[in-house]
Amino acid sequence: MNNYASADIETLKVRDIKAELKDMGVSFSDCFDRESMVCRLREARDRKAPTTPSKKVSDSTPTQSPRVELPDKEEVFSELRSKSLKDLKLECSRRSLRYATFLEKEDFVKAIWKDMEEVLGFSVTGALRPGKSSEISGEQLDQEMTNSDTPILLDVFATWCGPCKLMAPELDKVASEFGKRVRVAKLDSDQHPAWAGRFKVAGLPTILVIQDGEVKERLEGAVMKDRLMELVQPYVN
Repeated sequence: MNNYASADIETLKVRDIKAELKDMGVSFSDCFDRESMVCRLREARDRKAPTTPSKKVSDSTPTQSPRVELPDKEEVFSELRSKSLKDLKLECSRRSLRYATFLEKEDFVKAIWKDMEEVLGFSVTGALRPGKSSEISGEQLDQEMTNSDTPILLDVFATWCGPCKLMAPELDKVASEFGKRVRVAKLDSDQHPAWAGRFKVAGLPTILVIQDGEVKERLEGAVMKDRLMELVQPYVN
């Protein structure tokens, strides 16, 4: 083993990190800064087999998930009315619903139902919410791609990728700006490698604009809100 291989990763220089990764046969072409290379090396040392994700892959090939249907209104109202006020407040908090002005229990019930309608009207799987970026699975993405005309702004990322972490707040800003006009989603490339392959992802993060089941635009590398909005704007109704 080379001397640098036994050294503490945080003390290594960039050239030493690159040398060790090269010796281990680990690609680092998608690492854009020292932080992402440190994460890649740490992962490589821990796993001993860095090119194969240790996490269980949930989709070896893209498959379709069932569409989520809006439940019966009367059944939902009955169930919600049977809950305690404390549980209704927790449900509102989970859905990011403000309830400080609610005076009656029925106010909570109606607000939760309205949110359910909006979410399922916006996202066929119920996994995406207007005004927010959300992580989804490959199966959910497949359903979202084939059941709505609303464009998808998709961030293909990895948890160890430094630049990917910079994208999170920018995606939220874009989602907030476009609201119901754009579905902003994130896909973990390690959890769903078949989808990363399908989209021919060569670097991380990769940003895709998808509409009518097709990739319309793509960018590689971390970009800010204005560039993201510029990318997706031509496809917004």
